[in-house]
Amino acid sequence: MGSKSGWRLIVILPLLISLMVLSGYRVNRAEEPSDNAVKIVLEHRLTRYGLIQGNQIQITVAHGTITLNGEVASLDQKEKIARYAHEVDDTYAIQNNLTVRTANLTDQQIADSVRMQLDKYVLWSIFDWVVPQVSNGVVTLTGWVVDSWHSDGYANQAKKAPGVKQVINHIESLPVSFTDDHLRRQAARLIYDDGILKDYGYRDVPTIHIIVDMGVVTLYGTVNSQYDADRAASLVSFRTNAFNVIDRLQVVSQK
Repeated sequence: MGSKSGWRLIVILPLLISLMVLSGYRVNRAEEPSDNAVKIVLEHRLTRYGLIQGNQIQITVAHGTITLNGEVASLDQKEKIARYAHEVDDTYAIQNNLTVRTANLTDQQIADSVRMQLDKYVLWSIFDWVVPQVSNGVVTLTGWVVDSWHSDGYANQAKKAPGVKQVINHIESLPVSFTDDHLRRQAARLIYDDGILKDYGYRDVPTIHIIVDMGVVTLYGTVNSQYDADRAASLVSFRTNAFNVIDRLQVVSQK
């Protein structure tokens, strides 16, 4: 019996020592980093993603809180910096005091910039219609989207515009309907394949938007003449099964 016990000790003891060493190693690796280390890592990450250059940012790390002060170019940058700070160490609280640099931009200038950003949205669609309204740098988005997740996509895109302090998202999602989907595609083909109107489809951003809700088609956007607006509405009215066609197209002079 004694020899058997001895052999058990010989086999088990190294395993116990190994477990103790591994446990100690994990404890050492789990030690909380210093405030200075957190600051250095965060500054490196912000530099890597180009968020330090051109911005006036002061980072303070103390007492379990990362405090961000200074000015940034956009609301998008403000939120990204706070998100990266949280990712460096999520045990720290984030005090985001960053402000968006307005550079004396008027609300109209901000609205124009937001419109440009919305047009750059990667999932932009002629079947969505989003309108920005700006008051003292606060952007309110209204309109309709076919896919509900596009709403947040447009809102995030608006945050990239210079001078935007806040984005209020009132974009509505259109109800799911196979009949409406068919009507959207049919109306788009009629308008953008038409011999007179097809040039609108060759632009970087097609300007005629087709909103379909429960069989009612509303045309939004801009055209070069009243004739073009009337023709687009007429094509959809007489060559589809739409319950109603509403023409909200605006005529703008060609530049």
